[in-house]
Amino acid sequence: MNKSRLPAFLLFFFVTFLSVCLASIFARHNNTLLKSGRWYSEKAALPYSVLGSQAFMLSRKALAENDVDLATWHGYQEIISNPEFTAD
Repeated sequence: MNKSRLPAFLLFFFVTFLSVCLASIFARHNNTLLKSGRWYSEKAALPYSVLGSQAFMLSRKALAENDVDLATWHGYQEIISNPEFTAD
């Protein structure tokens, strides 16, 4: 590789690496059932919510590895697809 192109290549590599890392952190932080807007839980909407229902909707663990785990918080939870959401 030409020495005059080496700094530009390193800068491009660094910026690409940094943007991928930041995108991954942002995606992991916002990966919850509540923030996705695709799911609704009637248990979480009850006046006296059921144990674990709020944590289930707000935690990232319910969508770990991009799979919904209904048994994550204190037994099985139920989620309903939001009627306003349409599958792609």
